[in-house]
Amino acid sequence: MRAYSVDLREKLLAAVDAGMSREQASSVFGVSVPSIERYVRLRRQTGSLAPRRAIKPGPAAVKTEAVRAWLPGRLAQCPEATLAEHAAAFTAATGIEVSPAT
Repeated sequence: MRAYSVDLREKLLAAVDAGMSREQASSVFGVSVPSIERYVRLRRQTGSLAPRRAIKPGPAAVKTEAVRAWLPGRLAQCPEATLAEHAAAFTAATGIEVSPAT
């Protein structure tokens, strides 16, 4: 789900600041009451209504960078090797286990 625009957030909180209840603002702007409460809290804590940057869940892609650095040389050396053979060679060279699909 995409974040609401900063412009909408500003208009929404301007209406609330002018005396409109959060429930009324929710109906008028089509934004949930919990979202309005989040925007009020965000403005109080940060002074901004800009959406927070989304953080990707999960660990950093250590394997991806290692594979990208290692694979071009391996493909030049052994262009006829299977994916399973490349995966086994990568594990032997780096100690990082990968599946053939990686």
